[in-house]
Amino acid sequence: MTVIFAIFPDMGHVAYLLPLARKLVQDGNKVEFWSGKQVVKWLPEGVEFHEICKKDSGAAVFCMGFAHAPTTKESLEVFKSKALERSIEIPKGYDFSWMTLDKEDEIAFKRRLLEPDVNLVVDDIVHLLSWVGPFCNKHGVPNVRFAPSIFYAVMVKQSLLPLWGEGLAAFAEAVTDSSSNAAAESPSKIVAAEAVEDSTSSAAAESPEEPNVEEPAWVPVRDSCPQHRFYTIMPQLLGSHGFTINEDLMFENHEGDQCQILGPVYDPEADIKSEALKKGGLEAWCNEAPFVFISFGSHVSQCVQTHTSLQADLKKLLDALANRRVLINVSPLCYPERDNLNMAGWVPQKEILSHMNLQCFISHCGQGGVSEALYSEVPLVAYPFFHDQLMLAESIQKLGCGVWLQRFDHGPGIPVADVESAIELAVAAKSKAQEFGRKARELNGFDTAYAKLLDFIKWSQENPRK
Repeated sequence: MTVIFAIFPDMGHVAYLLPLARKLVQDGNKVEFWSGKQVVKWLPEGVEFHEICKKDSGAAVFCMGFAHAPTTKESLEVFKSKALERSIEIPKGYDFSWMTLDKEDEIAFKRRLLEPDVNLVVDDIVHLLSWVGPFCNKHGVPNVRFAPSIFYAVMVKQSLLPLWGEGLAAFAEAVTDSSSNAAAESPSKIVAAEAVEDSTSSAAAESPEEPNVEEPAWVPVRDSCPQHRFYTIMPQLLGSHGFTINEDLMFENHEGDQCQILGPVYDPEADIKSEALKKGGLEAWCNEAPFVFISFGSHVSQCVQTHTSLQADLKKLLDALANRRVLINVSPLCYPERDNLNMAGWVPQKEILSHMNLQCFISHCGQGGVSEALYSEVPLVAYPFFHDQLMLAESIQKLGCGVWLQRFDHGPGIPVADVESAIELAVAAKSKAQEFGRKARELNGFDTAYAKLLDFIKWSQENPRK
């Protein structure tokens, strides 16, 4: 019998689910991972890959368009303004159709979801494949939905959804201008695919140039089925934004759905792999003396070579850290080498975060990075760029497990010129980070999630299809 994962191929949406996929395979389940070809190198042994997201471009350029202001509201306003001015940085040849699926592939995937051997479908509450969960629920296939981002939930609570829509509309007009010369996909369709969460179909993202493929009349395989929603975040981080969370770690999200707070999803039986740390002399470098680790996530890594403003930001930060041993996961950065700076490119982040010489973590504050840092009891210096990163930076500051560092000359946080002071304050918050680490491990997020998957597999086997 089969468990299907349907996940957009961004690292932040994929990585935390891989231990669950690996455990399912180890326990004798067939696991299929429907995503983009980028994930193939990440998948555990035994997981069968199927390509459903076939575009070469991804979300990085779009998301980095929101990285020009220090708060969520201001970032939405600046994005809208830049879109209207046609000044968003877009690399030559960028394919805006990444927000679409080929209609024939979508229909083939829906047909697969309804086949008799499928016991359970695991999907992502947000992004291009967000229609999968509602489709399964409507047609009688048990479904567990994961949310690796609090962006939509907090944005609605802060009454920012109208501004978000205005920005997307302005972006659509900008894409219209670009696509008239580059034969790109229809921008109005592009916006529909990304902006509507939990859409029951991605047909709205279909290109007008694509042949008209008729959607079959799908027949439910059961009259009803269970569905569960997990938010993979610590309750304190979400609670800092005003959400009420009960003793069972349940809360009501912005759409009125009952969702469970899960916490970090780490396999307690999976030891940290020291082999990755030893490659290229990285372990020896870390062993020499105390150091600070900087990681800005996959989106920044993809855009740093083409975004001159981003290069200037990072240069300013590294200049301010001239007297500190620094390990950074961006390489090459067009930045001069120095003895105390290791521009290593990709590094095994969990291994680095568990190293005894690490003083603190300067992070873009993606949810995965924040969870990994607190799980390892490492204090944070928040250096956010966009979306939920700004929201999590606010949480970190409020909860006292780190400090917020400015990327601009205004807004919340400590100026970059005073980054040494920010590091000292973060190191002083070590005890608070340790407290959150203990709480994160006590949540047993992996065991809770895996037990739910097994419950739904059992339900599927005990409730035959029509």
